[in-house]
Amino acid sequence: MHKLKYFFFVVYCSSLLSGCEMFSAGHGGFTSYSFEVKKKRLETAIMKVIDTDSNFYREPEVSQEYKDIYKEITKERNKENPDIQVDTNYVDFYNDGKNYLTIKIKSTDYKFTFRYIGDEEYWNNSPNSQFYIVYMHDQYNQGGGCKDKLEPQFIAKLTNVFETEFVKKVSNELGISFSKEN
Repeated sequence: MHKLKYFFFVVYCSSLLSGCEMFSAGHGGFTSYSFEVKKKRLETAIMKVIDTDSNFYREPEVSQEYKDIYKEITKERNKENPDIQVDTNYVDFYNDGKNYLTIKIKSTDYKFTFRYIGDEEYWNNSPNSQFYIVYMHDQYNQGGGCKDKLEPQFIAKLTNVFETEFVKKVSNELGISFSKEN
């Protein structure tokens, strides 16, 4: 009887862990976009498109108090590499400007969070760079991440807007085409 209880306990704990995605080490994503440039050049083009095109803005913007708190948190988080610069105007983890960006497309009121693929070493050494959509929401705040079982038509609709309104402008800014993977 003791072995049976132990077995069910192990099965229960395993299901909890896999439900929390502790084994997969990630939340997954939707479409990814690849450019044959280093991450820094891609990042610069993305920020230029956001800064110069009135159809985009980053969100959320917050108070100076939160900016100061976030500055301390990122300083502690990056103490092994103090040269890392993180934009503290946006204090959401999913909008740190280094790994993740959250933007809103004004014409549709759609919101997207995307993440650069890789880490610092990969970004410095790879001749190409990629990012992928992590979260998407429409004007009614309907949506979520890829684990949220969104309807394929909804995903296609928002992804098409993201690609047409944003990714193509980044591509034009870089002067090169991109490839994508679903």
